[in-house]
Amino acid sequence: MQVNHRAKNRKINVDRQELLVKLKQNLELHKELYAEAVKGYEAEKTVKLRTLAGVTEQAAKHPTEENRKQVHVAYRSFSSLERPTDNSESFLVAIDVFTWEKDEIVELPLDEFQCYVRNEWDWIGQFRGSVAAYAGDHSHRL
Repeated sequence: MQVNHRAKNRKINVDRQELLVKLKQNLELHKELYAEAVKGYEAEKTVKLRTLAGVTEQAAKHPTEENRKQVHVAYRSFSSLERPTDNSESFLVAIDVFTWEKDEIVELPLDEFQCYVRNEWDWIGQFRGSVAAYAGDHSHRL
């Protein structure tokens, strides 16, 4: 997100309890999407592994150049899979901080507001990619 210089330095006063509710909601959404993405990842991994096994078996029976290429392609496809990352710890740390906070109104710099309230963490792009790749029908929820 592009913001002007003055906005970058802006601080926002928020109600601590409302912030905790929002963080917990964002954590639950993250957990649900992560679980769906892992399920999709595991299914994709199984398909690619079976494909690799099949072309490897074919290449062992018929060691042609084309069959060796198919093994290479299937292996690259399988090895390029990236398991989704669980970023729950980011939420848990923030929840702990604001659970222990004594003040009921807390001041957040804009970058923390972006993370905690708007769910725009530094890792969100990679997470969106995982959800889109492995749980595409749920990607609209981010």
